[in-house]
Amino acid sequence: MIDKTLKPHRPLGLTLAILVGIIFYSVIPLLFTLQLLTVESHLANMESEWQFDDETVEQIASGGDLTGGITRFDMAIQAGVALIFLGVAFLAWRGKPRIMRHLFVLAVIITSSVTLFVTVFPSSTGGLSGGSLDSLTRLLNPTVLIFNILLPLYVVWYLNRAPARAFYRGYYLPEELEAIQRVLDN
Repeated sequence: MIDKTLKPHRPLGLTLAILVGIIFYSVIPLLFTLQLLTVESHLANMESEWQFDDETVEQIASGGDLTGGITRFDMAIQAGVALIFLGVAFLAWRGKPRIMRHLFVLAVIITSSVTLFVTVFPSSTGGLSGGSLDSLTRLLNPTVLIFNILLPLYVVWYLNRAPARAFYRGYYLPEELEAIQRVLDN
């Protein structure tokens, strides 16, 4: 007989959903922002004059847009959203409060929707052509398609399964305990 106070553990599928969400919605955007800031800082601190023996040589040209039209404000927004998602994912990992199951699903859907929107409708300052064929080819990029459509579908599907619901609830329902007992008996 199963103990009625059996506490559900975090399912593997939930762990995978949270880790993949953290990687694609927090780690990659933060690394991208860090890379842009590092390159910008390096180029800003380069010397404009060099000494060769007894001769001073000045640089011929400098500048250029290495960020692809991304402003500091855009980078701050991206980093802020990534950090907020990281906080939501941490609370979803813990499983407390119970509402984190729904907030995590909402965070994944919103982040994916915004990413798809920005991919389909790039900003006019990005230097990209705005033709519909260009937008379609960017949308059909396999990585964009997989991680911005399939990942939210997986998260919504898995977090609504019985093991994930039981984990966030903190206990098994009587019918779930009966199903576990039937599996153990066979």
